[in-house]
Amino acid sequence: MAVKPLVSTAGCNNISDLAKAIKQELPNQFSAVDSNQISIHQSLQDAPLEPDLPLASISTAGLSAKLPLIVKTLGSSAPAQKTIFIQDIDEECYPLDSFSKYLVESNDDLKQILEGKGSALYQLFNPKDKIIKFKQLIDGEKYNVYSRYERSFADEVRWQQNEDKAMEEETHLAVRRFLATHLGPSAVDMPTDIMAADGKTIVQEWDAVFKDGDVLYLCEAKHNMTFEQVNKLPARIRKFKEFQANAQPEFRNVTKYAGVLCGTLFPEDIRKNAHLGFICVYPSGYRYDVKKPEDFIIER
Repeated sequence: MAVKPLVSTAGCNNISDLAKAIKQELPNQFSAVDSNQISIHQSLQDAPLEPDLPLASISTAGLSAKLPLIVKTLGSSAPAQKTIFIQDIDEECYPLDSFSKYLVESNDDLKQILEGKGSALYQLFNPKDKIIKFKQLIDGEKYNVYSRYERSFADEVRWQQNEDKAMEEETHLAVRRFLATHLGPSAVDMPTDIMAADGKTIVQEWDAVFKDGDVLYLCEAKHNMTFEQVNKLPARIRKFKEFQANAQPEFRNVTKYAGVLCGTLFPEDIRKNAHLGFICVYPSGYRYDVKKPEDFIIER
């Protein structure tokens, strides 16, 4: 005589549908758990069947009274909550020595943790397998984030930093040559970090600073020079004047200030606007050209 199953598979296309049917038809046993916390096995020893596995792919023997499917909840085979530790990364996506602690209860929790960080986790000491599901997590384990985007982004950040450094060095050299041509050896390099009275706190940073007598040349370098950056320079120079009294001693006898704008992409219309008050440095041929405002007297 045929045995009537406790839960009908009618209308169930895959294991996930069957888990929902089990919860619905056996509320007394499964009311305390979500359907995604129900795992279905072909034997006590077997791993849980994948939620998207079609029921048609399971043999009819696996659905018989003699060989029924085994139903477990996360509470019976694994903790309903798992505490994991994910390695922190810096702004360039390099791993740090520190770890952040997370309490995970479901696949949705794991997705929220991964959002904005990466596409998967992997065990720190076993990086072969990508982990994207709650059931793959090991309680108390340490993980790292896997993300092609972040790795490519990190490469992009490092490339941009190298480009910035190269541009700053080239424009620094161009301004130094320009000052040497017009002023001789009297123009000297100055610290680019402006310090507070305690001598430890940096209150302002410049890309290059030169001094000749009582005149200070404050350089701002940007790959893409814009009107906004041009308009910000006067405020930065005013701010420097506020810091000057408590800054390093070598800045204190300065009474005149010249702003220098350096850019790799320095459109002509922006240069014309900047030339009204600042020295401009921009590419010309194989080197950077330095142009001063027409009414700016630099020769001594």
